[in-house]
Amino acid sequence: MKWPLYILFFLLPFLTLAQPDSILYDFSSLDQQIESILQTQGVAGAQLAIINRDGILWGGNYGYADLENNRPVTDKTMFRIGSITKSFVAVSVMMLVEKGQLSLDDPIKELAPELSFKNQWEYANPVQLVHLLEHTAGFDDMHLMEYATNGDG
Repeated sequence: MKWPLYILFFLLPFLTLAQPDSILYDFSSLDQQIESILQTQGVAGAQLAIINRDGILWGGNYGYADLENNRPVTDKTMFRIGSITKSFVAVSVMMLVEKGQLSLDDPIKELAPELSFKNQWEYANPVQLVHLLEHTAGFDDMHLMEYATNGDG
């Protein structure tokens, strides 16, 4: 993914965090800027939203969900969320680490004892929170067939 598009998708959710709730948001120019970025980057279709704890502040649908049939992106268009959730989880975890409520060295078996996984090195090297954030826990990755399957919904 090219940098401007990556930055757009990563930073949009955080725009409201830096502003007090009392500010009235004006998103009038945002729509045109997003259209320009998506066109420049060759994105066929996208759906974006800015939210805060009270709900959706702004939302927009762009381009086509199906180019062959000229079917536009709508509020009902489904997109795979991909790996962006990892960023939110990592930021949330690090906020808890800063508050002293979690440690990166915490063993996952203690944080989530209900999870079942085998670690043949558990005694000497337990899987820790830091391993999950770094993707060094040794868990099997999602396989292409699982990701690319065109199932219902």
